[in-house]
Amino acid sequence: MAFIETHAGWELSEQEVIDYCSAEMAAFKVPRDVLFISDWPMTESGKVQKHLLASRLEAGGDHLVGQSG
Repeated sequence: MAFIETHAGWELSEQEVIDYCSAEMAAFKVPRDVLFISDWPMTESGKVQKHLLASRLEAGGDHLVGQSG
């Protein structure tokens, strides 16, 4: 899973991200899914709260987060 934030006015598709990653990364690192977000859940010290990103996935579909399968 890749979480992507684009700049205002930029158009980017899920397939474009996957194609780019396929050309630049090892196959096992290429994301199978892409989620475009506009805001990042941050702590007070400026770190991304990954557990809140995972909860967005659980609320939005049938993705397995933190589990193999």
